[in-house]
Amino acid sequence: MSPAVAFALHMAAGILIGWAATWAIRRRHRRAKARARLTRELFLLRHHDPRWARQTLNDIHALPTTQGDR
Repeated sequence: MSPAVAFALHMAAGILIGWAATWAIRRRHRRAKARARLTRELFLLRHHDPRWARQTLNDIHALPTTQGDR
């Protein structure tokens, strides 16, 4: 394998790994933001209606995190 081909493969692998890491971080961040929006409400409601709080958490976990991630 020529050095140019090896370098091209190395660069392609680096770009692919970078894209995958960015995608995973964005996905986790979007879920964290969705959970943070309702943190206070869930805390207050947990003591009064645990079924509602559990359903809301389930809804948050089911939120799409990137386009087409359903």
